[in-house]
Amino acid sequence: MATVWSSNEKPINIQINKAFYNGAQLKHELSAPYELLLPASISALGFATFFLSNQTKKETVEYAKIRSVQEFAKKDQAEVNTTFMSNEHIELTFDSSGQLVSLKNLESGKITKLRQEFLMYKGMGFAKPKNQSSGAYVFRPNGTKAFPITNATSSAQFVKVLIRYHSNAKRQFGYEFRIFATL
Repeated sequence: MATVWSSNEKPINIQINKAFYNGAQLKHELSAPYELLLPASISALGFATFFLSNQTKKETVEYAKIRSVQEFAKKDQAEVNTTFMSNEHIELTFDSSGQLVSLKNLESGKITKLRQEFLMYKGMGFAKPKNQSSGAYVFRPNGTKAFPITNATSSAQFVKVLIRYHSNAKRQFGYEFRIFATL
């Protein structure tokens, strides 16, 4: 695998994860299959130098379950699965649709409940290109009703340096939460 050293020749605790691609991204032969994660403390307008070598032991990464979830309203409350991710400062809770529902400050014990939604507007969809608007009006919605984006796929990774939570909604977009662990 790989070893990373800082500029003062001290080894750095790293993590190598399989790269995440949502359905809307093209998998190209030049796409990186893995990503290298390392903690770095860099001041504003500063820089840091790291050195990479491929001489080290192989470590495995534990993957949490991947699940497909349906629209929350269709599920019975007893069937709802939640996912938690935390470090020593914060705990995040995600519902079965992959949406963030609460944030807990572990130092103060304060819980903030919230409701995350992703909505979309349908476009005008002109049949003839000559009728298509230009400029900012190209993306003009067809009406004022917003439609919820549901049927998301979620996955979580729990690893040494980073806890990462991905969610994709109908291959239209994806989002990611990252919490770094204290080393």
